[in-house]
Amino acid sequence: MNAYIDISEVTLETERLILRPWRASDLEDLFEYASVDGVGQMAGWLPHRDIEESRIILGKFIEHKKTFALEYCGKVIGSLGIEEYRRSSYPQFEDLRCRALGYVLSRDYWGHGLMPEAVKAVLAYLFDSVNLDAVFCSHYLWNGQSKRVIEKSGFSHLGYSVHETASGGEQKTEDHIIRREDWFAGSGRAVRAGESRYAVRELLGRGKGGYSWLVERDGELFVLKQIHHEPCDYYSFGDKMAAELRDYERLMAAGIRIPKLISADGRRERIVKEYIEGETASSLMERGESAEPYIGQLRDMAELARAAGLNIDYYPANFVIRDGLLWYVDYECNEYSEEWDLEHWGMGFWK
Repeated sequence: MNAYIDISEVTLETERLILRPWRASDLEDLFEYASVDGVGQMAGWLPHRDIEESRIILGKFIEHKKTFALEYCGKVIGSLGIEEYRRSSYPQFEDLRCRALGYVLSRDYWGHGLMPEAVKAVLAYLFDSVNLDAVFCSHYLWNGQSKRVIEKSGFSHLGYSVHETASGGEQKTEDHIIRREDWFAGSGRAVRAGESRYAVRELLGRGKGGYSWLVERDGELFVLKQIHHEPCDYYSFGDKMAAELRDYERLMAAGIRIPKLISADGRRERIVKEYIEGETASSLMERGESAEPYIGQLRDMAELARAAGLNIDYYPANFVIRDGLLWYVDYECNEYSEEWDLEHWGMGFWK
């Protein structure tokens, strides 16, 4: 789906650029670069014939609240729009929050790395603040300059489609995508949860409800879970964020050994929890070692869960061994059912 966008109160700054909403006073700067032959054609529109045409476009920029003006040394030299992606071309993303980027830069500033700088800033905003799942970006097959911007910005090839241009023609495009987990994967990437910023170190795992990342703040390690909305064939979800917080309280009340919840950011759908450093039970068994020394602790957890009317997810990857103690590092739990308890379902993974 195309997520709602409103950048009317948003300003982003990079080393050399200010990305901000358009103003009526930007008219002459817009006409100056948009009237140059060879600029608009890169994005599918013809050069502006007069300043009145630029005035109409500027009014749309301001009204629609989805396009940044790129300001360099006090002068607007281009635009970067957060557009709607072509849903009909990629229906597999219908359940995810997505948008597409489109950009134009004054010919006088080509070749200086300014557009990749702007794109990376907007991606950080879209993934870290707007909470998108994926961002698309396309270029005409003959437009090598735009392709290089896309590649430098971390996008990956997705496919090809046909685009109807603003000038009334059709162009074949190569389409690219960057998913939130790919953007997160940049080592040292700074992400926000609540009022704190964390440096991303590595991906710890992907579950049916979210991605878990090892992150650092002020020299201390934590786990940051980013809720995702990818479809799951075998499990139905309600409000994933509310379920995480509810399940944490239920597990704590049951006395099951779990990591402490540090913070929850509902708007970004992120939770931060204590990092339990150690080896997972699944990796222990993959090395050929027996999990038998920890089965007693596992059964104790199962009994606590049953007494509280719960089942936990007994898959060994959800358990970490630290200093001889077994920790359940997921927060997922469900109403107790004998079919899905340790003895009838979970133990099959531990033998």
